[in-house]
Amino acid sequence: MFTVNIVVVGATGAVGEALIEALDEADFTSGDLYLAASESSVGETKMYKKRPVLVEDLASFDFSRVQLAFFAVPEQVSRDCAELVVSAGCQLIDFSACFRDDPAVPLMVAGVNSHVLEGGADNLVALPDSLTVDLSHVLYPIHQDVEVVRLNVATYQAVSSAGQKGIKELAGQTASLLNGLPVEAEAFAQQIAFNVIPEVGGLLDSGHSRAEVGLVGELRCVLEDAALAVSATCVQVPVFYGSCQVVNIETRYPYAVDEVISVLNADEDVNIFSASSNQQCPAPITVADMAARGCCVGRIRASIGVENGIDLWIVSDNVRKSAVKNAIAVAKLLLKDSL
Repeated sequence: MFTVNIVVVGATGAVGEALIEALDEADFTSGDLYLAASESSVGETKMYKKRPVLVEDLASFDFSRVQLAFFAVPEQVSRDCAELVVSAGCQLIDFSACFRDDPAVPLMVAGVNSHVLEGGADNLVALPDSLTVDLSHVLYPIHQDVEVVRLNVATYQAVSSAGQKGIKELAGQTASLLNGLPVEAEAFAQQIAFNVIPEVGGLLDSGHSRAEVGLVGELRCVLEDAALAVSATCVQVPVFYGSCQVVNIETRYPYAVDEVISVLNADEDVNIFSASSNQQCPAPITVADMAARGCCVGRIRASIGVENGIDLWIVSDNVRKSAVKNAIAVAKLLLKDSL
């Protein structure tokens, strides 16, 4: 346990609420926990260590009161506040996409590229998207053993990846449609209830979506392989929690299915679902209560017609497991190195 004061910025959002709960369960610090958010959320309370904690106004929060700040907010908010936080001597861990492309800021998946903390930006660490976290844990040991030369991935992303607004939109649209009422799309490009949307984050002139470009860039950065050939298609699906990925991996050298299972079993953040053990294939609804580990991997098999090809399926609670668990692991390493 650390003795540090912490602030969760964006405390009323989907990630912020999950982070508060996880910090409580992990008994992370014996210090104080502060909560901050935009003016519209000021005065709300969240439970921590069996007592209510008041949400304060981010605009007037004094970061010299804390040693660690988690930012679970839109990237513009992170951009506006980062200098103030760091200048107060506070460690900042940012969930947004704001600093993911900045070569001076470590982009970190704990247990995969933890060494990037050495010589990084003072007091600032960026976290990749939850999809990148899961995919990195799966690809890293395979890449180390037999070199991944090409990757095809299709993602099926839960609405919680868009925060509370995504959750509320799916719930509201579902209720309206079941009652014969019209709906309007606000959080997503189209109606999300009873629908699948083949674009996430908006389309660029290249035809790729922002989410696809982000996933490719983040993965190359975390795996430290700028030449890795990656093709990604990101899809929004009407599921509240639990993002999924269909992955086809091509390696430079042969790699048997048993070897894949063995190397992934060595990672405490990966849970293998094996057909030989008659386990049910992992799905968002079946992995929701699996708190012990991060992502779940199943359907591991040799590709048909692709030499040195491996096909597999990844699913994880994108908020509670992938994003939040990685953030806490990064915080532990950051504080350990700074104390």
